[in-house]
Amino acid sequence: SLGEDQFRPEVMSAESRASLYSISNINMFEQRSKELVWPYFSLDCAACEAAATIFIGLFQAGTPLWEVEVAVISLCIVLEIEAVEVCEGMVHNYGYQVEYIVQNMPDPSPDLFCGVFVGGDCGNQGNVNGWEVEIPEFPEKPAVISPESPDDTISELKVLQITD
Repeated sequence: SLGEDQFRPEVMSAESRASLYSISNINMFEQRSKELVWPYFSLDCAACEAAATIFIGLFQAGTPLWEVEVAVISLCIVLEIEAVEVCEGMVHNYGYQVEYIVQNMPDPSPDLFCGVFVGGDCGNQGNVNGWEVEIPEFPEKPAVISPESPDDTISELKVLQITD
């Protein structure tokens, strides 16, 4: 993994550092305000598309889920997109779903992923919601059978109640 001792932004050009640090302006939670850091602009869409390109490529290359998760968590932490706990929690919570989508979608694209996950003007949601579910015909209802009263000789009655 890439540790802080291996990440050396001082060897980068000012323009490269500005682009890199602007990624930390990504706000994953619109409900929470986040103070922008230098260079004071946000690259939500560009960062999303870059990350989506990486993880789509990794999944398509057959990289195991845990390796993709390590890569995405490392980027999130090194680029200070969110706190370590948030980076780890987001990736671990949604890793399996993203892996399933990438492996089962005919043509996954960063544009589509960012349109769905970031929303707004970022990406293109395409026809993600243009799906239909076929509901099978139900068989005829079974006849109602009235329950029998318990035997009068039983002194204790046990009941199991299951709810949602």
